[in-house]
Amino acid sequence: MRAQIVAAVLTLWGSVPVVAEEGFREIFDGKSLEGWKCRPESRAGDWSVTDGKVVGIGGGHESYLMFEDELGDFELKFSYRLLTKGNTGLEVRGRPVEGKASRLHGYHADIGHVGIGDKVLGAWDFHENNRGDYLAKRGERVTIGEDGGKQREPIAGAMELKDVKRGDWNAVHVVAQGNRMWFSINGKIASEVIDNEPAKRLASGFIGFQLHGGDKMVVEFKDIALKKGGARGAASGKFELRENEVVAFVGGTDLVRMQQDGRLETAMTMRWREVEPKFRDFAWEGDTVYFQTTMRERWRRDAFGGWKEQMGRVNATVVITQFGKMESLDGAGKLGDFRESYGNLLDELGKDGRRVVMLAPSPFEWEGVEERSALKEYTEASAELARKRGIPFVAGDATDPVGAFIRGLTGAAEGKGEAFDTMRATVREKHRLWQEYWRPPNWKCIFGDDSRRIFSKASHGRPSIQDEWATYPRLIEAAEEAIRKGEGWEPPAAPELTGSPEADIGKELESFEVLDGFEVNLFADESHGVRNPLSLRWDASGRMLRGLLGCLSADRGRGARLRQGDCAA
Repeated sequence: MRAQIVAAVLTLWGSVPVVAEEGFREIFDGKSLEGWKCRPESRAGDWSVTDGKVVGIGGGHESYLMFEDELGDFELKFSYRLLTKGNTGLEVRGRPVEGKASRLHGYHADIGHVGIGDKVLGAWDFHENNRGDYLAKRGERVTIGEDGGKQREPIAGAMELKDVKRGDWNAVHVVAQGNRMWFSINGKIASEVIDNEPAKRLASGFIGFQLHGGDKMVVEFKDIALKKGGARGAASGKFELRENEVVAFVGGTDLVRMQQDGRLETAMTMRWREVEPKFRDFAWEGDTVYFQTTMRERWRRDAFGGWKEQMGRVNATVVITQFGKMESLDGAGKLGDFRESYGNLLDELGKDGRRVVMLAPSPFEWEGVEERSALKEYTEASAELARKRGIPFVAGDATDPVGAFIRGLTGAAEGKGEAFDTMRATVREKHRLWQEYWRPPNWKCIFGDDSRRIFSKASHGRPSIQDEWATYPRLIEAAEEAIRKGEGWEPPAAPELTGSPEADIGKELESFEVLDGFEVNLFADESHGVRNPLSLRWDASGRMLRGLLGCLSADRGRGARLRQGDCAA
C-alpha cells in the first residue's frame, strides 16, 4: 500500500530522500563529493555540487563520477534530471581499462533524453568487451547463454517513453544480483540482463555516473542511496516484486494447499506491500509437468484459452511454479522426460516477458513413499533447470517447507501477530473467491455445453448462474482493496433463497411410482457447493433416471445397469 509504508516517513521517489527505506544509506551528503572521484582525474571539473544536487556538465569529453567502494551485489536508488539533450547513465561493476583513462569495462544502465532511442534510454550496454552494440533494448529482457548467444523477450508492463518526465526529476532503481541486473524508471521496469556467460560476465566492480563523450550536456543527480547485498528474495536475493505486479501460481496439490492456507501469499503481500502485488492461483490438484488441468479439463480451453491467453487474461508478470513430487514416483528412469516437459512448460510460462521462479518439490507426508520415489533426483533436476535458465530456485525443508519458501522468497521469517493474522484471513477469503470464480464447480452451466440451454438463463426476475458468476471479479477486487489497507473483510451476505409457493413436498413424493424395494428421498444441499445439479433426468414417459457412477454395474462389457440395493435414487 503506497500510502501506508511501514517506515515512519512517507517515502515517494524523487520527493523525499529514499534513505528512509530499510537497508539503504545515503552515499551523497548533498554538500560535497566526499567518497566520490572522477575518472579521468583531468575531467574533475565536469562534476560539482549545487543546492544539494550532483551536477555534471559535459563539454564533449567522456568522464565518470565513481563511488569509492567496490560492489558485488547491490541496490542503488537515485533521481536524475536532464536539462539538455544528452547521454548518461550508471556504470555497474565497472573496472578501469588499461591505457584508456576515460573508459570503463562493465555493464551500463543507459539513460538519455526522451527521443534518443530505445538502445540508450532504458537500455543495458556493456562497455569495452565486444559484446555487441548493446545488451538489452528498452522494454527487453535478454538472457545471455554460456556460449554468448542472446535470447530476447519483451517485458510485460515495461517502461514507455510516456513514463519519463522530460526535463524533470525521474526516479531510478538499479539492482545487480548475481548474474542478473535490472533497472526501473519511475517504478516501471526498463530492461533486464541475465548473464550466464562465465568467460565475460563480471561479479563485482565500481558504480559511476557518466557524461558521454561527444555530448555537451547538463545532468543532475540527487537522493542517492545504496544498499549492499542486493534485493531481498529468492535464492539469496534473486527475487524482487515491482510495482503492481501480478504473481501466478502454477503447480499441483501442494501448491493448492499452500494457497488455501494463505501463509505464503500473506508473507509475500506484507513483504512487498508498498508495491501492491496481486496473486492468482492456477494450481490444480494432481497437476504435473505433463498435464495441467486449467488448460486440459473439458471446455476450459474453449472458455479461457491456453497458457498464453490465461496468463494474459490476468496480466501475469511473475509465475511461481512447483512440480516434481508426483513425477518422482515414475522413478529415475523418467528424468529425461521430466526435464524436457518441465523445460517446455517453463518456456511457455515465461513468454511475453514473464519472470519465473521455481519452488523445490515438497516432501512426501506418508512414511516410506519417499524411499520408493526418486524425489531427490527430481529436486536436483529442477534446481539444474533453474540454474541453466538463470531462474531463482527456492529450496524447502522437510519440517516446514512453506516456512522455507517464505524465507527464500521474502528474505525474512514468517510474520506473527494480529496484523499478520488479519491479513491472512483476508487473503484466504480472497483466494476462496478466486477459486470459485476460476474453477466454478458448475462450469457446465457457465461456459460448458449447458450454458446455451434455457435453464442456465435468467428468469422470473432472478439472475442466471452466469450473471452471478460475473459478480466475482468485483468481490475479488473488494477483498484486494481490504488487503491493500491491511483490513479484515467479509463478502456481502448472500441473497435470501426463495421457493415456489405452489411447492408441496408431500404431493411431489406421492406422485412418484417406485418399484418394490426402492424409495425416493429428495433433498437439496449447497453446503459443499453445487457439484452436479443435472444428475436427475426424466424421459418422455415421465420416468426418472438417476445418473450416479456408484450405482452402475462394473460389468461394462455387458452394459451398465441400475441394480437394486446399490443405492437409493
